[in-house]
Amino acid sequence: MESLLTEEQLQSTQRGSDYEAAYALEKEKAGFEKDMGWFGKYCFPTALAKETPSFHRDIYKSLKDDDTKRVLIAAPRGTAKSTVCSLIFPLYKIAHKGPRDDLFMVIVSESQAQSINFLSRIKYHLEHSDNFRSIYGDFSSNTAKRWTGTDVVLRNGTRIIAVGTGQRVRGFIEGDTT
Repeated sequence: MESLLTEEQLQSTQRGSDYEAAYALEKEKAGFEKDMGWFGKYCFPTALAKETPSFHRDIYKSLKDDDTKRVLIAAPRGTAKSTVCSLIFPLYKIAHKGPRDDLFMVIVSESQAQSINFLSRIKYHLEHSDNFRSIYGDFSSNTAKRWTGTDVVLRNGTRIIAVGTGQRVRGFIEGDTT
């Protein structure tokens, strides 16, 4: 089984530091990997500050199912659908990406400006969530390979681009981080 510890935490553990703390961190990560809702509430409490509707469990379950290709979500305004799908889910995927996995996310909205707004929210939380950073390490602009308004490549190789409907998505070369 691959370790969920960051490289810094592994090095610290290998140098003989607190094994119990490393074990507790691994256990915490495993719990968050099983429960995307708890991951979101703990790591990004300002994004999910309101009471969570019960149907979010169904959304999380559908999003985590790799066999599901499309998910239709119809719910009243103000129930955090966009927050779950365009913020928590991408951050969850970033946090739990395996070292050999490829992760390329495209945020598509009616306009590129709206997609950029979603990407900006992701970037904001990567910069400012102390809870996320303490568990998964630094994924901020300090460690990113690319950090622009429309294109981000994180230290673990995750790439996220923001486009509007009608814009070309083809032409983004896999592995292109320059």
